[in-house]
Amino acid sequence: MPKNKTLNTEEHVQDNKDFVFDILEQEGIASFEVEFDGSGDSGQVDGISLDKNLLQRKIKGCKVKNGTRWDPTTQTSSPVWENDVTLQSLIEGVCYDILEENFGGWEINDGSYGTFTFDVKKRKASLTMNERVMEVNTNEYKF
Repeated sequence: MPKNKTLNTEEHVQDNKDFVFDILEQEGIASFEVEFDGSGDSGQVDGISLDKNLLQRKIKGCKVKNGTRWDPTTQTSSPVWENDVTLQSLIEGVCYDILEENFGGWEINDGSYGTFTFDVKKRKASLTMNERVMEVNTNEYKF
């Protein structure tokens, strides 16, 4: 990802990010990181650098996308929302939404890995994205 690129964010992602900042600001947290890794058609958050007890705190009044639901009558899918989640689910939801919205397929084939850095004091987040690329060099010789 080029430096200083602004990522697309849906309104609920911005709201959830602000919710995370509000909670962690009250806890006196200055910053934290979220590691992720994807390949072979699957991907996951590998770790959040916050206290486990804090991550399990229930958060009311926010919503996180939890997959999609297929409607066979309209032949469309729509998001399924989960309400009153843990702080961990809220943070993971923000990260997954940013990845899906800006880097669809980040988990496919060789995949991608990286780090989200949340600066709570400045209320800013950044993403360092590393895309794995398989390179094939072909040479043809006639003799």
